[in-house]
Amino acid sequence: MIFNIGRVRFFALDHAFKMQGEKMERIKTSPHVAGLKQTKKAVEAGNARVVFIARDADSHVVMPLEKMCEGKEIEVVYVNNMKELAKASHIEVPTAVVTIVKSA
Repeated sequence: MIFNIGRVRFFALDHAFKMQGEKMERIKTSPHVAGLKQTKKAVEAGNARVVFIARDADSHVVMPLEKMCEGKEIEVVYVNNMKELAKASHIEVPTAVVTIVKSA
């Protein structure tokens, strides 16, 4: 079951976890940047396709980014935690944000 409120989609939990896993796989095979600063640069430049935010990231850190993505109509996907996000993006340090960028 899908609920749409503006540009935000809410899925039934089992479907949401499946979709999250599929999107996380895209990080492994797509050009991406990790970290808040690099993500903000990509969003501002119009190069961000999908922004992944860890649920355990500090809200005061990611809230401005969420608003920026909403204003530019960039899809935001929330993932379980920073370690999972780091693993998907092939980095060793937990990260709050990873962004799939447009290819050159």
